[in-house]
Amino acid sequence: MRLKNNIPFFTLVFCLFFLSISYAEQTTLFEAEVKASNINVRSDSTVTSQIICTVDKGDTVEVISKVYEWYKIRLPKSAPSFIKKDLVVMLDNKTAKVVGDNVNVRLGPGDSSSVLGKVRENEVINVLEETGGWYKIEPVNNSFGWLHSKFVKPLDKKEAALVKKDVTGPEKEFIVEGIIKAKAIRRIATHKLIVQKGSIFLLKGNKESMDALNNRKVRVSGKLSHLPNQEYPLIEIAKMEALD
Repeated sequence: MRLKNNIPFFTLVFCLFFLSISYAEQTTLFEAEVKASNINVRSDSTVTSQIICTVDKGDTVEVISKVYEWYKIRLPKSAPSFIKKDLVVMLDNKTAKVVGDNVNVRLGPGDSSSVLGKVRENEVINVLEETGGWYKIEPVNNSFGWLHSKFVKPLDKKEAALVKKDVTGPEKEFIVEGIIKAKAIRRIATHKLIVQKGSIFLLKGNKESMDALNNRKVRVSGKLSHLPNQEYPLIEIAKMEALD
């Protein structure tokens, strides 16, 4: 009888314990710069966890959250990522559409390799090469790794904006996030991107890839140009990934 009366107390203790674990991971989305060379990005927030890839001094990483002394980051382009060939359909020789839901992206081309993230049905991914029954792909938006905080320094808002939006020089890419929409009148571009505060960019790229992500939030990177007599700037898409 005494145990029964104590059930609410135990429930409260369990909830508080769960909440304490949840709040240990602080959402602190920002960009940071790596302070040293050949630093390991790991699969978990421990020095004994599997190494995914390395980053070097001067590289920038996007921090998603912090757990004690570790930062959870989006995987950089150097991170090896693989997806099963029979779970995607090629759209062209560089992009593919996922045909399953919550499909695993793995560290290596095998079912026993560590899971780095998941992709949703109809998400468009960038394919680098084929290896057996797997495709090596660019890391998807929701693939994550861990980096010790002592190896990075947060960029202030001004520095982060310059890193993300610097378009000077032919090698630089313009990166922007927004909602992709099909255009009613299709001349130069078939789709447009609507970003915060109502700014609009025209999008030039693979129509089928953009159709697959219509009305979804995406991150687009590519070459930005301002065409004569054109109301909105144009982005020639190099990469596009879903964010929702």
